[in-house]
Amino acid sequence: MTDQKTEKKAPRHTLRNTIIAVAAVIIALTAVLMLTILEFTPIRQTAPVPSIAEQITMAQVLGKFMRSIQQAGSSQHSTVTMEFTEAEINVILATLLRIADQQRKPDDPQIYAYWQQGKLYTEASVKCWGTFVNLRLGTLPTISNHTLQLPVESLSVGKMPLPRTMAEKIIHEQLDRHTSHKRFKMVLQAVDSLKHTGNGNVELILNVPQAQQAIMSLL
Repeated sequence: MTDQKTEKKAPRHTLRNTIIAVAAVIIALTAVLMLTILEFTPIRQTAPVPSIAEQITMAQVLGKFMRSIQQAGSSQHSTVTMEFTEAEINVILATLLRIADQQRKPDDPQIYAYWQQGKLYTEASVKCWGTFVNLRLGTLPTISNHTLQLPVESLSVGKMPLPRTMAEKIIHEQLDRHTSHKRFKMVLQAVDSLKHTGNGNVELILNVPQAQQAIMSLL
């Protein structure tokens, strides 16, 4: 009789152990996933006030721009070709981020962007349970015929790399969202072409009248 009872209880005991083991594996995988995605510090932030070096570089960029505009003339179809170094691009990005930060709401994600070796890297940070979900995106931006293209080079959340197809979906959603904004349209209309020179610099062809209007809208 005892042996029969033991045989009847054995399947239940085995099932219980299996459930416990599966639950333990799920909890462990969830913990690993959370530790991979969540980070204890946010992304880098743009300093609220530009450094002296940044101010000097921005003054040089504006001077280069104004000289090129004057040389190009003021006809409706006049264009100007300019080349920007990596340092100049990063100062321009920092200036744009400071402008965006002035309109950022407390719950909006923190955004940081920088240019390195011919690629644009964008980072976003969102608070989550006392930690941060940090997204990092690398793209190779170009503009042709007033259309912005952002081929994806890399995408990760925390320490976890994600497939490029997911990044492309996010980019298309964001572009669809922002292309309807008046300022965004004005900037794109001002840029006839944006391409990489191969040494980390960027060659920019601007429509002069449109560029002047775009700058005034941003100030």
